[in-house]
Amino acid sequence: MSFAGQGDPAPFEEWHGGDIGCLLLHGFPGSPAEMRELGAYLGQQGVSVVAPCLPGFGQRPEALQGRCWEDWLRAAAADLRRLQERCAWVFAAGLSMGAALALYLAAQVPIAGVAAIAPPEKLRNPLAPLIPLARYLLRWHELGPDQDLVDPTAVERHWYYTRVPTAAIAEMYKLLRVSRRVAPSVCVPVLLIQSRQDGSLRPEAAPNLLNRLGTNDKHLFWLERSGHNVLVDVERERVFEKVYRFIEQHVTDT
Repeated sequence: MSFAGQGDPAPFEEWHGGDIGCLLLHGFPGSPAEMRELGAYLGQQGVSVVAPCLPGFGQRPEALQGRCWEDWLRAAAADLRRLQERCAWVFAAGLSMGAALALYLAAQVPIAGVAAIAPPEKLRNPLAPLIPLARYLLRWHELGPDQDLVDPTAVERHWYYTRVPTAAIAEMYKLLRVSRRVAPSVCVPVLLIQSRQDGSLRPEAAPNLLNRLGTNDKHLFWLERSGHNVLVDVERERVFEKVYRFIEQHVTDT
């Protein structure tokens, strides 16, 4: 089987007719399933949400073949524009690669703020920088299931590929590089959320990203128990509340 998890990978959106909207961007190799509970929580507070399934995800790994990071950026930007057409204050919240996308968008487009959840500043895998070269040697890469999640019911809340084209991983790394380069141009409020037990990222690198952001309105919120995908793990409700409080504060301040 080339995927894991029992969540619903389909895109979703909720419109509540108010002035506040939030774009929810999933990670690699995930799907909107991991954003669904956050979206429901924000919707209960009256926030309109749009959670796209980025091109190539949420189907079969073969759908990622031929996709590039610009495809993911264009899809995210299109839904951001839809939110901006209907809402006065529009935020972006992304997990991992989705956080990188959200920060890149914030450097290019005026939005109200970004919640960057487990932003991929530095990966634990020391061979990660070599993966883009591997695309010329290996067509597929076996990721396997998540190993760092604490909550045994997390499987019910996410859906992700366990096998992906190596070329797609190379595209993800391109996105991470360009997102890092534009960090000094991010001048909107930013909330970073990082778990100290993240099995995919080096948590100690999160303050480096915080320092490079161009905004003065920035905060790093630490979690102590969760794995990389904090949106489906044991501290997810703390994350939901923190993201909403961030949104609420910056609508009030505007």
